[in-house]
Amino acid sequence: FGKNGLFESLQISQLRMREFAKKIQAGYFDNPYHNCTHAVDVLQTTNFFLTTCKFHAKAELSPLEHAAMFLAAVVHDYEHPGYNNAFLISTRAELAIRYNDRSVLENHHISGSFQVLQQERFNIFENYAVDQNKKIRERMIAMVLATDMSKHVDDYTRLKGRLASDFNMAGQDKNSMMEMLVHAADISNPIKPFEYCYEWAERIVQEFFHQGDEERKKGLPISFLMDRYKTNTAESQISFIDHVIRPMFEVVTYALPELKEGINNLNINKRRWADKIPEYAEKLRQLNDETKKDQGTN
Repeated sequence: FGKNGLFESLQISQLRMREFAKKIQAGYFDNPYHNCTHAVDVLQTTNFFLTTCKFHAKAELSPLEHAAMFLAAVVHDYEHPGYNNAFLISTRAELAIRYNDRSVLENHHISGSFQVLQQERFNIFENYAVDQNKKIRERMIAMVLATDMSKHVDDYTRLKGRLASDFNMAGQDKNSMMEMLVHAADISNPIKPFEYCYEWAERIVQEFFHQGDEERKKGLPISFLMDRYKTNTAESQISFIDHVIRPMFEVVTYALPELKEGINNLNINKRRWADKIPEYAEKLRQLNDETKKDQGTN
């Protein structure tokens, strides 16, 4: 905010911002993946899209729109419990009941964040006029809700269609691009150098397997890729690259050609994961052998 002059242009108190940031940070739980470091990573990646990829200039973002992207990135997983929407819905969790099984987590992330902003101590929008409050709230809500993976294919397919038509990044397509870029930042680990890609993959797999264990205990069907006894992590990452990341980032790169380096990293990372398939296959074999022994002993 300081580097981009947003405190001054938007009349935001730096003290209030520090208090708000600390409050949001405290609301990120100690999950292997969905934690405050992930939020910072998404913020940094969003800034990369804005600056290095020149989205800020190409879309002619106003200071308020610029701030909305930063804030959406920061709060996008606020109070994430470490389980996905499907688990919360199938277990009839309180959040699923509250949000009627619709984008449960995403609704909670943004609603909870605005509940924080309602408190005077954390209200960074205290100097905003009604129309400014309305616009930044609308933009933040739209961007956080766009991180729901159930909307992934529809959203990037829609963007692909717009790029083939009268696409206008600074006009009618600005909002959809803002939403797509925060979503892209959220799942961008495979386009980064392998050391980062690998670390974050290991972390999300920890969460996935923990959820799978809970589903097993509750007698529920074990979600896709969440069975620690069947999932080869390297194969799952290759599938994620091929079916989720590559199609979306090829579309985004068409709009922001500066992202081509990310596509290069994607190709390298896929080869690195392919090299690791036997390693993970051996880990699976050992795990299942140990489990069979334990069951035999009992």
